[in-house]
Amino acid sequence: MRRWATFAAVCLAAMAVLAALLGVVFHNPVDRRALWVTAGVSWLVQLAAFAVAAHGARKNLMVGWAAGIAIRFAAFIVWGLVGVSQLGLPLTAALLSMASYLFVTTLIEPLFLKT
Repeated sequence: MRRWATFAAVCLAAMAVLAALLGVVFHNPVDRRALWVTAGVSWLVQLAAFAVAAHGARKNLMVGWAAGIAIRFAAFIVWGLVGVSQLGLPLTAALLSMASYLFVTTLIEPLFLKT
């Protein structure tokens, strides 16, 4: 549980930094709203994917990690096809930021899976 909570805090910090950096590119308020809403959604997706990956890693690390990747990929597709339009967010800002958040936090994930 402590590993998951630490991972959650590190992901939150990384996503906040990324959102601030992406805010340099996406200036208008609607785009910035998309950055922060997508950060929240990505954080929840990442936490769920990490829980699945960590559970699966007990038996087979690669299977657990692949299951986490599949969850992230499915969430990205659903976010792009349904979530963005339902919330009226700009597609470019929402999808580019989600891809960035998930990519960077997925790179961080192995540090927590192996401990």
